[in-house]
Amino acid sequence: LACAATKAKAVNGAVAAYIVADNSNTRVQRCAPGRLACTTVAGGHGFGDLGNQFRYPSDVALEQAANGSVAAYVVADRYNHRVQRCAPADGGACTTVAGG
Repeated sequence: LACAATKAKAVNGAVAAYIVADNSNTRVQRCAPGRLACTTVAGGHGFGDLGNQFRYPSDVALEQAANGSVAAYVVADRYNHRVQRCAPADGGACTTVAGG
């Protein structure tokens, strides 16, 4: 896993998941502590400039919902020169919120 950025999502003070900008595989992964497998939450459809593609995701921030869950993953898509907002409620569909 070639990672540009990793964020920890804490629940009640304990790490519930690591959120990883996996730039070599053009995706954002959610990895639970102690597990070997991760889940793709955004991207993962190869290099490109479509809404579900990245070209080197270099950082990720978490937008929190009122109930404490992740409302969206906000991804810096480096070589597409844009910031994407990817909502888990929409199956990881992304919209451009800056640049592009």
